[in-house]
Amino acid sequence: MVSKGPSLLRLTNKKRILRFLREHSVSSRQDIAKALKLSKNTVSLIVEQLIREGKVREMGLDETSHVGRPRIKLSIVSESMTAVGIWVKKREAQYQVIDYSSRAMEKGCVEIDGEDPEKCLEQLQQLSLHLQSKYETLLGIGIGIPGLVDPYQGIVHYSSHLGWEQVPVKARLQGALRVPVRVLNNVKAASLFHFHLGKKRNSSLFYLRMDEGVGGSFIDQNGIFFGSSWTAGEIGHLSVEDHGPLCRCGKKGCLETLVSVPAIVRKLEEDLRQPLNIRRADELRTFVAETADASMAKVLRETGHYLGQIIPSIIHFFDPERIIIDTPLDQVQEFRQAVLESASRRTLKHSFDQVEIRFLFDPQSAVAGAAQAIIFQHESYPGEDETQVKNQGSSDR
Repeated sequence: MVSKGPSLLRLTNKKRILRFLREHSVSSRQDIAKALKLSKNTVSLIVEQLIREGKVREMGLDETSHVGRPRIKLSIVSESMTAVGIWVKKREAQYQVIDYSSRAMEKGCVEIDGEDPEKCLEQLQQLSLHLQSKYETLLGIGIGIPGLVDPYQGIVHYSSHLGWEQVPVKARLQGALRVPVRVLNNVKAASLFHFHLGKKRNSSLFYLRMDEGVGGSFIDQNGIFFGSSWTAGEIGHLSVEDHGPLCRCGKKGCLETLVSVPAIVRKLEEDLRQPLNIRRADELRTFVAETADASMAKVLRETGHYLGQIIPSIIHFFDPERIIIDTPLDQVQEFRQAVLESASRRTLKHSFDQVEIRFLFDPQSAVAGAAQAIIFQHESYPGEDETQVKNQGSSDR
C-alpha cells in the first residue's frame, strides 16, 4: 500500500517514465522531462533508481544531439520484466511469455479439461506455478477465457462455450501465486493486442473473432468497453436466423451457431457428405485452402452473408474507425465478398465508406493480449482504473 503525498507522486511518475520508455524504445532524460512535463531533477532521480533496479540502461551519447549538454540515450532492459498470457480453450490452454517490449520469449500449449472448471483451475494453477518458478522477473499472469468475465473480480459469470457459471478464477489462482493474476474475456484480450499493435494506434477499433465461438470487443483511447454486465461486444449471441440452430445459450439462430468454426465444419460435412477431422481454426483454414468444391464455396458464401448481417449494427452503434475480422476464412474471396456485400446493403453509405474492414487470421492474439494486459496493469497509476486497460499514451494526465 502506497501512502499519499510524495511517495504516491513518485510512484506515479516512475510508472509514467517506464511507460514512455517502453513506447519510445530509446530516449533521454531531457526528452522524457519535456514530454511528460516533469522537472529534469525528478526524471534524473527516478531514472537512476530504475538503473539500479536493472530495468533501464544507458546506451551512450546521442550523437544526433548538438544543442546543450550531451544527451545520454536510455532504453528499457526488456528482459528485466516479463509477463505471461494464458488462453483457456475446451481442450487446451495456450500460453506465451513476453518481455517488457512484448517480444515472445516462450510459447506453448498444454492439454486441459476446459469443460470441468475444478480440473481446469487445478491445471491452470500447475502451469502458472511452473512459469512463475521459471521466470523470476515475472510481473503477473493474464488469463483470457471465453464468456462473460468480470474484470474487476476475475469471475467468469457465464461461459456457454465452456459450460461455466460463477467461477471465481482469480480468487482460486491468486492464493497460490506470488504475482498478480488478471482475468478477462479472451476476445477482449485480443482486441487489446491489435489496438496497440504497431506505432500508430487506431482511434477506435471493433475486433471480431470467429473461432470455437464468436465474439467481439470495442476499444478506443479510453480502453476496452465492457458494459455494465460485461456483455458489450457479445455479438455471437445476436440472433440472425429466427428458425436457426439451437445455441448453447438456449436461444435459436445465434450468430455463433452459423459462423463459428464448429458450425462451418458441420455445414461442410453435410454438404460434402463426408466426415471432416477438423477441430481447430487453423485446420479449417488449411482444409479450405487445399479444397476446391462448389458446395464448399456455397457454404462459405452463406457464412459470409450471415456475418455481414451484424456488421451494420457494429458500425451504427460504435462507429469505429476500423473493424478487424479475425477468421480462418480470411483468404477466401467468396466469404470476404459476401461479408462486404451483405454489410453494405444494410448500412448507411456514408458510414460504410468511412470504416476500414480488414480480414486476418491471428491465432496468437488472445494469448499475447492477455500478457500485455499485465504490462499495462503494472504501468497503471495508483488509483487508476486498471480494468479499463486504458490506452497507455504518454500524455500528461
